[in-house]
Amino acid sequence: MSNKTEMEDKIRELFTSLSPQDKNFLGGLHHTENIIRELRNHFSYIQGDLPSRQRVNMGIPYLKDSKVIGYCTFTVMQDARPNNYDQKFIGLKEPVNYLHFKKLVVHPDFRNQGIATELIQYRLRVANRLGKDAVCDVEKENESIIKLLTENGFKNSFHWKTRKGTEMIRLTTHSK
Repeated sequence: MSNKTEMEDKIRELFTSLSPQDKNFLGGLHHTENIIRELRNHFSYIQGDLPSRQRVNMGIPYLKDSKVIGYCTFTVMQDARPNNYDQKFIGLKEPVNYLHFKKLVVHPDFRNQGIATELIQYRLRVANRLGKDAVCDVEKENESIIKLLTENGFKNSFHWKTRKGTEMIRLTTHSK
């Protein structure tokens, strides 16, 4: 892949291959500048130069034959003060230090081949290198991702509801 725009186009193409249910769970695709920033931040991390901010978003494409067949995102939280939403709906009060799993997408033609597990394991290695626990908020109905995360060492931490009343489960890699 020669440039960021080409990579971004391939990531967008991956998202358009998803079913309406998958798109609903994921909450849609980021704007162009967010995808490019996620990719740039991940590249900086690989180079040993993680940006020094409270929240650093990263994106990781999974390639096969120059095609993006998987993509995941996460946010490295570094003494990040909870925003109003996190305070009101999740109950967070103190600054947080963890790696927050976000999107996990695998092209429908390549599912059940271990790609999602590889992307989860990669993010867990990043969390480990940074000395952070991993956290993921999942809709209670999304049994397949809950099962996958539990198989990869996550435990149910607590339940909470979104502004719209959707039941969520916070899964973590620690027992708090």
